[in-house]
Amino acid sequence: MSCFLPLLAAICHELGHLSAMLLLGVPFKSIRITPAGFDIVYGPSLSYRRESLCLIAGIAVNALLFCLALPFAEQDSWRLFADSNLALALLNALPIPSLDGGRLLENRLLQKHPPFAVKTICSRIGYLCLFFLWIAGIYLLLHTADNLSLFLLCLYLFVKEAK
Repeated sequence: MSCFLPLLAAICHELGHLSAMLLLGVPFKSIRITPAGFDIVYGPSLSYRRESLCLIAGIAVNALLFCLALPFAEQDSWRLFADSNLALALLNALPIPSLDGGRLLENRLLQKHPPFAVKTICSRIGYLCLFFLWIAGIYLLLHTADNLSLFLLCLYLFVKEAK
């Protein structure tokens, strides 16, 4: 049961994106499963505003579920569900280009700056955030001796960003 709850939080995150897309009339082509979670591929290009609303929806669902689960967090399963939702909301809000926060930053900057400058700015900010997240992953690994998840996620994102 315990390994199911973080997966449920991730599914709820993606359902937040899909619900916003449905409400805004945004067609989606496919959903891919990646080592870092899920990736929704949507149809024709969206306005920055509509895409931003779809991106925020996933983070908002996790934040809401965290708040709803928190009163029951004395039970281990509710605590795990609350923590998973908080972790997903915070992680996805980071300005790393392949995460929701990075795409939100990119959408915001593209409204005022040329694409080549935005790509450079977002890449540098993303690598900086990813570096500090990776340091946190190393710290977590050294202090728990059995939790590789954040460390491996950072390695995957480093490789993905380098492409």
